[in-house]
Amino acid sequence: MLSTHAQYRIKDRGIPPVIIDWLEQYGAIETQNGAELIYFNHRSLKKLASYTGGCSNKFDKLKDVYLLRGNNGNIVTAGYRNESIQRK
Repeated sequence: MLSTHAQYRIKDRGIPPVIIDWLEQYGAIETQNGAELIYFNHRSLKKLASYTGGCSNKFDKLKDVYLLRGNNGNIVTAGYRNESIQRK
């Protein structure tokens, strides 16, 4: 489920809904300050390419999209990463 803020961010940033679905199904998950950061890493992109028959490779900025899911399971925000993931 998307929060109102996430709906606005997805629309403003021009992230196609199919990418949100793919992230939820194939994205890597890291815990960050009590929330879940969902993003594509090399392994998840490889699984996705296998699932889509390589179609996903046509989305140039696909690898930079992320979602932030709160404790209640709702997607809080979405965007494009411009830095690498900081692990703690």
